[in-house]
This record gives sequence, C-alpha cells and structure tokens, in this order.
Amino acid sequence: MRWGSSWIMSGSTFGRRWKASRKPWASKCPKTIPRGGREPPKDQNKPLYEALERASKFYEHALRQHAERHKVVNYLKGRGLTGEIARDFRIGFAPAGWDNLIQANGSDDTAQELLETLRDAGDQ
Repeated sequence: MRWGSSWIMSGSTFGRRWKASRKPWASKCPKTIPRGGREPPKDQNKPLYEALERASKFYEHALRQHAERHKVVNYLKGRGLTGEIARDFRIGFAPAGWDNLIQANGSDDTAQELLETLRDAGDQ
C-alpha cells in the first residue's frame, strides 16, 4: 500500500472531502430560487413577530415612562449601560405584576390573538 499524496487524494475519506471542499460555493448551497413558477413559502411566523414587536414596545415604553423608571435607569447606568445602548439593544423594563402586558394590550380581538400567539409559541 502506498502512503503518498496520490493515495490521500484518490481513495481516502480525507481526499474525497478535500475534493468536495474545492467545489464552487454555489453547488453547496441549497436551491432557494423558486422553479417552475412556484412562489416561495409565505412567512408562517409573521403573527409571532408582530406579537413580539408589540411586547417589546410595551417594555421599552415602560423603561421610559413608568413611575419606577428612575430606579431602573440608575441601575442600568451603574452597570455601564447608556441610553444609547438601551435604545440600540431595545432594553426594556418589566414592572411588578403578572398581567401588565395583557392590560396594556386591551381586550379587543386583535390584542387577544397576539397574546395567544405569544402563549402558544412558549408552549412549543
């Protein structure tokens, strides 16, 4: 048996992987372009993203407007977070209570659907 480079490049697992790695990148990517006039699948998570966005805005608003915001802001400043960092990373504040988000969203059907979407996503 020959242990030279021709053996490594021809018959070994290493050789096959090395050859495969030299293929153009496009051949390794999954085909995501629709063919035959088919449309790409619709985003099934859009309702979840909308619900998360609504919840994020609630907590961000609480950081700016809640009566206890000064305690929270001072704590964050003590940890080295500036207002700019809080804005860029969308830092929020969850006030005491278990149903603040529910109360803030009201009782209309759309708000309840968004809350159910959040609850269902947590159960998965």
